Amino acid sequence: MKIEATKIKEWCDANLSPVAWQRIAVKVSPQFRGTGIKLGDLLNPTDAVLLDDQGYKIIKSAVEETYNVSIAITV
Repeated sequence: MKIEATKIKEWCDANLSPVAWQRIAVKVSPQFRGTGIKLGDLLNPTDAVLLDDQGYKIIKSAVEETYNVSIAITV
C-alpha cells in the first residue's frame, strides 16, 4: 500500500492544528534517512511523495505519541 503524504498532512491540518504536520515532519525526518524522502519533502509534500507501509507506520506512531489520537484516513 502507498499513501500520499499530502493526505496525512491535510488530515493533520484539519483535525489537529495548522502546525501539527510541521511538528510531526521534523520529529520523524531522521527515521526517513536513506529512503529518498528528505525533511523538505515532508514539510511541503507533493502528490509524488508516497509513503510505504513502514513510512505510514512511522508517521502514525508519531501522531499517536504526540497528540494521543489515531490518524483516520480513508485510502
